[in-house]
Amino acid sequence: MVKILIVNDDKMVRKMLESVLSRKGYVSVSTAGTEKALEILDTTFNYVLTDLDLKSKNHHDGMWLVRQISAKFGKQIPVIIMSGFLTRDNVDEMKNFEVCYFLQKPFSIKELISVVKK
Repeated sequence: MVKILIVNDDKMVRKMLESVLSRKGYVSVSTAGTEKALEILDTTFNYVLTDLDLKSKNHHDGMWLVRQISAKFGKQIPVIIMSGFLTRDNVDEMKNFEVCYFLQKPFSIKELISVVKK
């Protein structure tokens, strides 16, 4: 059983991702905030699927979350980044933090499932 933590500040996107992943047989848990994500994240999760541009009350974005996950879990929990604003600089920086894949928005359901299967 593959368990995925979804982190996205848009409730509709979170629900859509949960629904799609559930229909494909994955277990998913979602949250809007980076702080809450770190509270619930443990080694039972196989992946974190997070947006890069998050609006949290503490102003922590997806890059901050990637750094925290890397510091706490190392290579144990890979991260998949979704973003419409990927630049060469932030892609290069995130490669240092065990990010396993990038999904450029907009992406298709087929592309999402393909990435999760890898």
